[in-house]
Amino acid sequence: MATDRQLVAFFIREARRHKWGYLIAFMLMPACSAVVVGGPKLFQLAIDNGILAGNARYLAGIAMALLVIMILQAVLIPLQQILVQSAGIRTLREIRAKIVTQIAHLGRRDFEQRPLGVFISRATSDVEAIGESLSTGLLSILSDMVTIIAVLIAVFSMNSRLGIVTLCIVPVIAVIIDIFRRRVRGFHGRLRTLNGRLAAKLDEIVTMRNEVLNFDLVGPSVRDFGNMNHAYRQTAIRAVSYDATIYSIVEALSHMTVGVVLLMVARNWFFSQTVSVGSLAMYLLLLQQLFLPFRELAQRFTTIQSTFAALKKIDDILAIPLPPDAGTKHPHSNHLAVSKVGFAYEPGNPVLRDVSFEVPACGSLALVGPTGSGKTTVVRLLTRLYDVEEGSISIGGLDLRDIPRDALRGTIALVPQDPMIFRATLAENIGIANPSISRDAIEDICRKITAHEFISRLPAGYETPLESGGTNLSMGQRQLISLARALVSGAQILLFDESTASIDTQTELMIQRALDFVMTQRTTIIIAHRLSTIRHVDHILVLSDGRIVQQGTHSQLLTSGGLYRDMYHLQRTDY
Repeated sequence: MATDRQLVAFFIREARRHKWGYLIAFMLMPACSAVVVGGPKLFQLAIDNGILAGNARYLAGIAMALLVIMILQAVLIPLQQILVQSAGIRTLREIRAKIVTQIAHLGRRDFEQRPLGVFISRATSDVEAIGESLSTGLLSILSDMVTIIAVLIAVFSMNSRLGIVTLCIVPVIAVIIDIFRRRVRGFHGRLRTLNGRLAAKLDEIVTMRNEVLNFDLVGPSVRDFGNMNHAYRQTAIRAVSYDATIYSIVEALSHMTVGVVLLMVARNWFFSQTVSVGSLAMYLLLLQQLFLPFRELAQRFTTIQSTFAALKKIDDILAIPLPPDAGTKHPHSNHLAVSKVGFAYEPGNPVLRDVSFEVPACGSLALVGPTGSGKTTVVRLLTRLYDVEEGSISIGGLDLRDIPRDALRGTIALVPQDPMIFRATLAENIGIANPSISRDAIEDICRKITAHEFISRLPAGYETPLESGGTNLSMGQRQLISLARALVSGAQILLFDESTASIDTQTELMIQRALDFVMTQRTTIIIAHRLSTIRHVDHILVLSDGRIVQQGTHSQLLTSGGLYRDMYHLQRTDY
């Protein structure tokens, strides 16, 4: 577990790129503190040497000096805040980018272990929590401490015994702040956790809205969210209560100190000489300047606890080891070979056993079998969502682990069962993997896969705006767009995961014609649900319980009998 020092060190590392903003603001601290202390000193001189001495000219000079102090204060303090906040905003940009980059490169297993909302919360609300304090709060704490030191020096310079009385108060306040800091830290850690759970629950309600409505889960979902929301409210109230308490205690101590000092001066306790009226006024003003930073420190330390809690959550995400990617080689052939592959998601429960096959460049292969036979796992291994545990997978004679993941993604493209459609134009959805591709090239590919006909009938053709998820298109149209996107990407190996599982017979024929074209252009692997769609592939593998139980062409498998023929005749009966 990272310590507070390590978390601050992490922030400082990210802030180094914008160090000049922080450094200049830091260098302004002594000047700002001198301005704060200079005002009370001028009041002391004005009272003792101006008002009480009846020296109007001297008083006028002090008034001009006070005006200069006010102007400096009006310039230096805002300038310091602008510098530190500008640097802080840029630092937050770097941290947010680092989190998103980390999340984008995490392995599939890491995503399955955490709700999606947790990742969203880390990159949004947790970063904002850092912005509320670390980017400005740490420097403000340092500035407050410099001010406190400057005030104590001024008090000791004026009257050493007043300085001793004042110094006795500082440890008391420091102990109180530390006690409350420790208690508040736990509450803010809990708040960050609850915030992530709230985001995850909200994401679940929104992304699974159809299931929530269809199965009448609105009530239970809202109740679950309400319970989490209630827990967040109760924890936040307790945190705020501690914050208000510590502020009130520091405020009360400031008034008590003023009263005690005035009583000691009036009774001449502890003081061997009379304190001048100007000195007493200066001391009271300095005391106010002393307790103001202490009150701010109390609040800032409370906010810092929230920041450390957020930093801890962010550090947990950044500490997740990324999937190994030490490859440096690039394949020069699309020949795919799978040799004696075994794999298990959980130890002792294998889902693939001794799976071997080859697909030559521009060859085609279909994987069929009952649910749970291991078909999708093969695709996940081919795309390196998981790495093989036994055996090997190679492209062009190179082990997948020797190929950089970015290069692999440029070599293999997956056309999923439920294609992802973005809120953009149809042309932008197709060209998203290759922004430099021309419109003519997009249209040429769409004609070859029979998609151009339906696109031409849309209100704005290729410029038709699509809804998120493609809700204004049919499933078959979304599949064709996804297929066009894969071809546009330039990937030479295409994987189709149950691409005809959820479409009608007429659309299936359209998809089939597109697949027939694709199989002449690229190395193709198809996970097939409808066996009628794979009659023209070069080779078919039949999986059952993680093993290859049959293989051959469509006609060979029908002739030899077994599981494939049973599945084929069962589907013909169903249709």
